[in-house]
Amino acid sequence: MIDPFFSVYVHIPFCKKKCNYCSFYSLTDNSLTDEYLNSVNKEINLYKDLLTEKKDKYKTIYFGGGTPSFLSLNETEYLLDLFNKIKPLKNMDEADFELNPESVSEDKLKILKDFGINRVSIGVQSSNDEILNFLGRVHSYKDFLKKYDIITKYFENVSLDLIYGIPGQSEKDLLKDLDNITSLSPKHISLYALETHKNTFFENLKIDEEKQSDYYFLIRDFLVGKGYIHYEISNFALNGYFSKHNLNYWDRGEYLGLGPSASSFISNKRWKNKSDLKAYIRGLNNGKIEFEHMEELDEKDELNEKLMLELRKMEGLDLNSEVYNVFKEKIEEQIKKGYMEILNGKVKIKKDFLFVSNKIISDTMF
Repeated sequence: MIDPFFSVYVHIPFCKKKCNYCSFYSLTDNSLTDEYLNSVNKEINLYKDLLTEKKDKYKTIYFGGGTPSFLSLNETEYLLDLFNKIKPLKNMDEADFELNPESVSEDKLKILKDFGINRVSIGVQSSNDEILNFLGRVHSYKDFLKKYDIITKYFENVSLDLIYGIPGQSEKDLLKDLDNITSLSPKHISLYALETHKNTFFENLKIDEEKQSDYYFLIRDFLVGKGYIHYEISNFALNGYFSKHNLNYWDRGEYLGLGPSASSFISNKRWKNKSDLKAYIRGLNNGKIEFEHMEELDEKDELNEKLMLELRKMEGLDLNSEVYNVFKEKIEEQIKKGYMEILNGKVKIKKDFLFVSNKIISDTMF
């Protein structure tokens, strides 16, 4: 574990089309992009003192969505310039920008590179066009490959997202996805089991969790066999390419979220901006931010959170930590049940039970 630092997350809530599984806040109407960008500028100004105070510890920024690459060239330039004025993106340990294949152009990539973006994350999700169509993606795998060739001209540090456990997806389909993706040698791969969420097209879709569990372990063995390090439950990377920004979340570092629905964590307080672009714009026109919720964590919340985050990382929970001492009895129960083990001075969830880690962790919490 490195010393936690300070990060910024920027939520760009625009998409060409809403994917069938997506529960993140996003809109397909681009009529408010100018007002959104002006509001981000106003939100930055409200946090000016905080950003000045944290400047030396501010090391990563992540532009997520939605689809950040949905913005036009001028809009992208305007957005990046807002953050460049706080601290040059070229000076960041990691400056990450999410891309979707359908909205990537060489001109846009040049802008990202020129500003100092040094990592890009691409939602490929599958190499099977039938599955992409089922998921509601607007690109084909061929489209992705064409864009990937251009992207890798500008960026070495590329992360790819894949979804697995999709109804109708066979083991052969999954292995072909893994073969195709690893043949491209991305530095990082994030794997997500398909989930159903309220108010999405897939709300009532039936998911086979047993099959997802089997696929999870198949993926893990495949990627580890290809030289990827399994460093967090859903994340794999080549040596030296762990996501610094995400590790700061998992190490419980502080972060400021900007944009509608963005979350923040500072001085043991958590808050989330309202998931409503019009409310976000309206509030900032009146010099304030409209929040969905805000809470101050008590000692119990803090300990539960530390336990959960440490156990999500493959390195595990240090036996010399306060968290271990607090949860020692409950951890010993999980060890007796065979779900956890102690290796090299760390408590870890056994590899065979990683797919059900959420349940194991919640059973260990207060």
